[in-house]
This record gives sequence, structure tokens and C-alpha cells, in this order.
Amino acid sequence: MPSLARFRVQAVRLLTAVALGCALLAFHGAADASAAPAGAKKGAPKAKAKAKAKACRKAKAKVRRAPKSKALRSAMRRACGKPKRRGFRPRVGDVDGDGVPNDRDMDIDGDGIPNGRDPDIDGDRLLNPVDPDMDADLASNGFDRDIDADRRLNKVDPDADADTKYLNYDHDIDSDGLANAFDDDSDASGDALVGTSGVLPSRPGFVGLTADDAFWGTDADPSRAGTMGAVAAVGASTVRHPFLWSVIEPSPGRWDFALHDEFVLAAARQGLSVLPVLFDPPTFRSSRPASGAERGVYPPADNDDFATFAAALVRRYGPGGRLWREHPALPERPIRAWQIWNEPNIPFYWPAGPNPAAYTALLQAGSAAIRAVDPGATIVNAGLNDSELGLKLVPFLQGMYAAGARDSFDQLAVHPYAPASDLVVDQLSAAVRELERAGDDARVLVTELGWATGGPAERALVVGEAGQAALIRSTTSRLSRLADGLRLDGMFYFNWRDVGPAPGARDHWGLHTGLLRQDGSPKPALEALQQAARG
Repeated sequence: MPSLARFRVQAVRLLTAVALGCALLAFHGAADASAAPAGAKKGAPKAKAKAKAKACRKAKAKVRRAPKSKALRSAMRRACGKPKRRGFRPRVGDVDGDGVPNDRDMDIDGDGIPNGRDPDIDGDRLLNPVDPDMDADLASNGFDRDIDADRRLNKVDPDADADTKYLNYDHDIDSDGLANAFDDDSDASGDALVGTSGVLPSRPGFVGLTADDAFWGTDADPSRAGTMGAVAAVGASTVRHPFLWSVIEPSPGRWDFALHDEFVLAAARQGLSVLPVLFDPPTFRSSRPASGAERGVYPPADNDDFATFAAALVRRYGPGGRLWREHPALPERPIRAWQIWNEPNIPFYWPAGPNPAAYTALLQAGSAAIRAVDPGATIVNAGLNDSELGLKLVPFLQGMYAAGARDSFDQLAVHPYAPASDLVVDQLSAAVRELERAGDDARVLVTELGWATGGPAERALVVGEAGQAALIRSTTSRLSRLADGLRLDGMFYFNWRDVGPAPGARDHWGLHTGLLRQDGSPKPALEALQQAARG
């Protein structure tokens, strides 16, 4: 009997389990049946995601072509979705899941747009300029040597942060939130500590100035004495200005030195030296064509005429020159350094097209004539800049050496205009490397450098008054510390006072680099340069 009862219990348990199993099967069958239509559409979410990604890519491409369009930016946000919280990183290490780590992936977010041209490199829906780690490599922009992950180091990348603003138009090159003017390592190339340890007063004679008021005089200071005194008080040792051939030789063979005599004498009375720029031939000496001429200052038609002009200047203003003999009561302060032309690597100062060989021929003629009168004279070549308007500094200098320029100058003049102090050093370093390659022991002289407080705001050299003062302090100090390695003998700040554009002419940043405003009131830059020059 007990065994029969046990059997009945087991039978009941078995029937219960079978019933339960049938119920479960019926339930899943019903679920599968109800899911069958959705299963037929299993690819729909994937297709929808692909369509959204495609729309996002198209929206990004439009933003890349017109980055300033607010409407396109808004459309991109709608197409790509709501921005995620700042610092969000989906799947850090390999954002697009293609098996290629972000630091080696040329298309990090897999949207079909190469990193260097993608307005949102890592696909986190934060546009590059506001993304603190735009390539999701765990290195914040200010410390990332390749910010936009395009396999080009920032130092050689014209758009390091992929914001479509090239170097001369980008006010925050490395997108670290710190404007270039206040950033010791503006391109995140590792230069943050190079020559930046505090403000260092420059050595005596290191700082010079360009001051149009000191040459032409002003209504308030027609004798130039006040301006020259103010320039000397800043701590400048030398004033640089063009010696205008067109004014000095108004007609063939007739010399008129009166304007330039007054300038040189006013400088001497204040204990200032003069660096003249030999420049601007008169019409009858110029290579300017009679018709079809381009805008700008043409070189002389005959280099022998230029040599005659140069020699005449040395005989008047050099050691034992006639000017000093005519003013025996004044301590003689002869001109010993002469700069031959200005910026021949940009079209305005060589309108037929920058030509290193043609400039070298002019340089050789001028230097030979000057040294014939004063064998101890210092020859300064025309200041070369790195402007996008012409032939850049390094290739122009290489062309000069190929044309035989070595030994025709003693100081290589550079105009290293740049929106940050570390970029000024980069240009000078590049110039020194070319001197070394050529086996030339020439020194280096910065004959123009400055930053603007006005003019077209899109230019990165327009930095405001606080930025101008900060850059004067940091750059002067940096160059003083690095002078030996850069072979640097000094720097000239451009300019003394702001000027307005000529009637009918467009405004330009170069008109607003003054230490004084146009009305003569001082900017913070004046005190900054004085501190840098005098301590």
C-alpha cells in the first residue's frame, strides 16, 4: 500500500510537470507568433541608424564648408542628436569600434570624414573648438602633440585643431581655452617651458623701435626732440627707419639730405643709434614699368645706381662722415649698420614677384659699396617674414644662398610676426637652421615684430591691448633668454604709435601695433616694453 501511494504521488508530479511544460511551450509559441512581424523588420533599426549617421555626416560636411554658419551648426546638432555632457567619451580607445585605436585611427568616429577635416573628430557631438579632448586619446588638447589626430604634429600642421581656422586666423591654436597671447605653448608642441621662466630684463642695446613720429615729426613735436626722448626713456637703444632714396635724390645726380640729417641729429642728441633701411628708388631709378605696374615698391632698374646711393649715405653718416664734420659740437654717433631693402619675399616690396636671386644681386651690390667706404660696417639683409602673401622665409633664404648670398651680409634680418611668443621662437629657430646648413656664421636680428590692438578682428595678430602687453613681456623675455642659441643680437618693436588708414584705403592690423593709441595716449604695451627693456 505504501508503494502504491508513492506511485500515485510520483504520477501526479509527472502529469503536473508535463502540463507546466505544455503551458510554457504554448506561451513561447504565442510570443514568437506575435513577434514574427517585428522579426521581419529586424533590420529596420539598423537601417534607421545608418540613415541618421548619413544625415549627420552630410550636416558635418556642410559645417566644414561654412563653419561660421549658425544655421548649419544648428542643423548639424539636429541631425546628429542632442549634445552629450562635456567630457563624454563613448568607448574611449576605439570610438568607432573598427579595431584601430583612436591614436592611430585616421577617422576616429567612423563618419567617413578624415580627422583633420572633421568638425567633430571623436563623434561626441561636441564641436572641436569646445571639446577638451577632441580626438579622444585621453590627452587634453593643450598637452596633445597631434590635437586633431591627422598624423601631423601640431608644429607643422597649419590647422592643428581642425577648426578650419589656419594659423594666422586662429586665436586659440590648440583649443585649450587659453588665447594664444597668454599661452606659453600655443600649439601644444611642448614648448611651454622654453625660455619662459619669468620676466627677464633684456641686456643693454637689445631693444630698438620703429617710430614714424621720430622721423617725420608731429604738429606737437615738429623738432622730433620729444618723441626721441620718449623712445629713449622706454629703453630703446636704436631707431629704425627707411632712408628714402626718392627723397634724397629728387633729380638725377642732385642730393638732398636735409630731412634725413634732422632725423639722425635728433637721434644723436638723445644718445640713440640709427638703423637705416635703404629703400624706395626715385621714378627715374626704378624698374617700375611705365604701364601695367603692380601696387608696391619696385627695386632699382640698375644695381650700380643703388651702390652709388649706398656709398653716398655712408660718406655722409658713417665714421668721419660729412654730417659729423658739419656739427663738431655734437658727439659723433656714426651709422655703422645698414639694412638693404625691406621684405623682398612679398609682392608689395618686389612687385614683379619675389625673386631670391634678383634680391641677392641687389644685396651684393649694396654691401660691396658700403664696405668700400667703411670696411667695418655691418650689413643687414632685408627683413624676411613668413607671410602667406609671398615666398616664405626658409625657401627664400635657400634661394638666396643658391644665388651666392653667403658673406654678403653680417646679420640675417627676420620679421617673425606670429600670434604667440613660442611661434616667434619657432621662426627664428628655422632661420638659424638654414644659416647652419649654409655654413654661414651670420648673426640674427629681428628688425620688425609687433601685435595689433585693432583692425580686422579675424586676424590672429589682433590681440587687444591686454594681449599686446602680455606678448611684449613674454616674447622680449623669451628672446633674451634664448638669444645665444638663436644668435640673436636684438629686436625692434613695430611701431611707436597707431596710424589711421590712408583715405580710400582699407584698414589693416599693421596700422594698430603702436605702443601709443592714435591720439598719443599710452597703451599698457608702453609700460610692458619699458619693463622688458629696463627691468
